Amino acid sequence: MTKYLGRERKMGTYEGNDYDNMVLHFQTDEKPRGWIEGDMTFSLKVKSAMLNEVLMKDVSPGTPVLIRYNRYGQPEHIASVTSK
Repeated sequence: MTKYLGRERKMGTYEGNDYDNMVLHFQTDEKPRGWIEGDMTFSLKVKSAMLNEVLMKDVSPGTPVLIRYNRYGQPEHIASVTSK
């Protein structure tokens, strides 16, 4: 099961290009081979302008979620397990 932990906004300029991203943090029970101890966490980057389309409104910190990825491996839909 994957749980949503929260988000972090990152803004700045890289090689003359401005960026504005949200980094979403998650905790999961799925541990890779060789994992020794502790909780497995991971982060996904989403453009701030796309956040409302990707992260459903009923998702709050601690909510179990399902993540759907597009063919390029980017998150395209994050909804709570209880959502329809």
